[in-house]
Amino acid sequence: MFTAAFDAVFTVICVRIIKTPVQAPCSNAIAERWIASARRACLDRMLITGERHLRLVLGEYVEHF
Repeated sequence: MFTAAFDAVFTVICVRIIKTPVQAPCSNAIAERWIASARRACLDRMLITGERHLRLVLGEYVEHF
């Protein structure tokens, strides 16, 4: 869907690009649902002060659920 130049931007900052599997079109929906639930249950209820705090809070959320 996107050009190779778009992927190169993420490659430079060491982000791994994962393509959605052809046989599993719902995999993207599952990820979006998890992100939405983490945001509603956790992130919308507290003030995040920085990247370190965000990682700590999300780590606790993942460990709990």
